[in-house]
Amino acid sequence: MITDHDVHAEGAELLSKLRCSCSPASTPEYHTTETLDALGAYLENGGRFIYLGGNGFLLEGGAACERPLGLRTAARLRAAIRLWATQPGESYHAFDGSYGGLWRRLGRPPQMLAGGRFQHAGRIQGFSPTPFLDGILDPRVAFMREGMEGNAKPGSILGERGA
Repeated sequence: MITDHDVHAEGAELLSKLRCSCSPASTPEYHTTETLDALGAYLENGGRFIYLGGNGFLLEGGAACERPLGLRTAARLRAAIRLWATQPGESYHAFDGSYGGLWRRLGRPPQMLAGGRFQHAGRIQGFSPTPFLDGILDPRVAFMREGMEGNAKPGSILGERGA
């Protein structure tokens, strides 16, 4: 088990020891520059990453405090879905004063790393089926095509509708 704190501290070198890395299935949303850099380098060097979460890589997690447990702060920079107005000082991290908030507003949208992003909270009016991308033909994911060889090709559709 490797935590995001471990990845923050040890970077891509730690991940390079893995054949495959996997995010938690809940909301892996708060990451630091260091964890995003490490995951990006891991993928660029042939690492495999399974993204099981939703709403992931959404908010900049702030600099980790050099204390036990690796405490972090999360700035309330302009709400992602505009439920409140940010008050003075809430856009900055407590430990180092750095500007925080949504990664997409900081030039690193989550889909650049994991292929998906947070889309909406609340009642959703409709969904769409999911198209296969070119990566489905990668030999490393042949197991994902088993039983759907005729359908699992770039541009074809997975499913009839969304959730």
